[in-house]
Amino acid sequence: MSSKNKKNQTESLIKLYSFFHITLILYSITVAYKCNNGLNVVATALAIMCPHLYLIYIASTKGLGFCFFMGQEIEDEE
Repeated sequence: MSSKNKKNQTESLIKLYSFFHITLILYSITVAYKCNNGLNVVATALAIMCPHLYLIYIASTKGLGFCFFMGQEIEDEE
């Protein structure tokens, strides 16, 4: 494998991971906003700095609903 091919492959992986990480940051900010019923500076900062860990923390403390169903009744469609 040539060094140019390795460089292109590495750049592609970096772009893919960057896209995944930015998407995860946006989702974790949304979860932080929703779980705290508004803007909480500490929660938002943690969601931006460590979105993976923040989502694991929220899942373990608040449940897998991630605060999106809090206070809302889920209706069964028949």
